[in-house]
Amino acid sequence: ADSAPFRFNFDVGAVDDGDDGDGGGDADPSVPAGEQPGEVGDAHASPVTSSPLRSSPSSPASPSGHRHHEEQALGQGGGEREALEVRFTREAVEGEPSRGSFGEIQLTRGIALWKVEHRAGDERTASLNYIDGKSDLIPGKYEGGFKIWECSVDLARYVVERYALNAPRDGCSASATAMEGTQALDLGCGHGIPGLVCARFGASVVFQDFNREVLEFVTAPNVMRNVAGSGAEERVRYIHGDWSMMLPLVEAESFDLIMTAETIYEPRTMPSLYRVLKHCLKPGTGVALVAAKIYYFGVGGGVSQFEEFVKRDGHFEVEHVMDIDDGASNMRKILKLSTK
Repeated sequence: ADSAPFRFNFDVGAVDDGDDGDGGGDADPSVPAGEQPGEVGDAHASPVTSSPLRSSPSSPASPSGHRHHEEQALGQGGGEREALEVRFTREAVEGEPSRGSFGEIQLTRGIALWKVEHRAGDERTASLNYIDGKSDLIPGKYEGGFKIWECSVDLARYVVERYALNAPRDGCSASATAMEGTQALDLGCGHGIPGLVCARFGASVVFQDFNREVLEFVTAPNVMRNVAGSGAEERVRYIHGDWSMMLPLVEAESFDLIMTAETIYEPRTMPSLYRVLKHCLKPGTGVALVAAKIYYFGVGGGVSQFEEFVKRDGHFEVEHVMDIDDGASNMRKILKLSTK
């Protein structure tokens, strides 16, 4: 039987833009969590024409060449857990009708990003519309990726600060290659706001979300709109599916920076997320940034539960690097994990 729609039991305050999704999961501890709570308000719309996208499987860049396929349509029950790398390219056909509009997210005074606000006129998305209005997630089927969540914006802003990407006082913008050579992973990416910042400034980025449709209809269009003409599209990969199944698709200990937002809301799904962090982060110099609310009411997860879980294992040092208390919703934090 289909899982009942689920909504988080807390008030959501508006930030100034909003939407990010995540990584997947259900009651099984081995099944990853999704990008959840704390939806932020809509940005000011700025309609632009977006080229339609098509997707096709691509061979993963992992040494093993292993890939999981057997794709399953969003909203359909059953089927085995999976992970698959996919590639998205613009259609070369001219004259296609507009597929939607973009809105602007002002991260800092010097940096703004475009994000998909609405996709219309596409029969492939019509069956997904009920998700946006009725639930924050459907466990094991939909993990919130069509919306932007508060902590994803917090995390993007912290990345700007950490890597000094904002416009300096002399008015000169940070170099477009400021993060060149950085290997970044945006886990439970949804709209991919933190990963977009990295790609825009020269990093190579893997965007991962539980739902392939999220990558196709919001993440990839966002990437193409924000980094058009910069060559960044060649440095980007997309993986959809379970965290518990994605490890063969990524090289061990290869990422300088791993980012994940609002994915520790459910204690039972923390082990899957943690295994990915442990497998993927580069020892010594690598940093993982986890943005989350202090506590997720009605679900049980939160910062303290995840921090205790990490400390019990003893592999990572944990540091609180940012506290956010804007009075609009539950307090939020960003944790930095690094190998001991």
